[in-house]
Amino acid sequence: MADQTAQQQVPILAALAQATRLEILARVAGAGAKGVAAGDIARSIRCPASTLSFHLKELSRTGILEARPRGRFIIYALQREALGELARYIAGLAGVEP
Repeated sequence: MADQTAQQQVPILAALAQATRLEILARVAGAGAKGVAAGDIARSIRCPASTLSFHLKELSRTGILEARPRGRFIIYALQREALGELARYIAGLAGVEP
């Protein structure tokens, strides 16, 4: 079971092992449940659209970001449960009760 849990966390850890993606995650987390448009993310972290698109795709692929169409825009919101599972996994490794 622990092996399966570890394997589930590998893609998320790999996606987060990049400074720009952590900036994106922080910006999206700060927006709360309403989420934030990709253009607003790009402006706030000063990231070119093509680069941002790649990073958003990778974060969404892991399940820690949700992409919701809203008119002409794509709104990104944090999937807190997926991030919570990662936090619990890491807390378990550290011997800390979450």
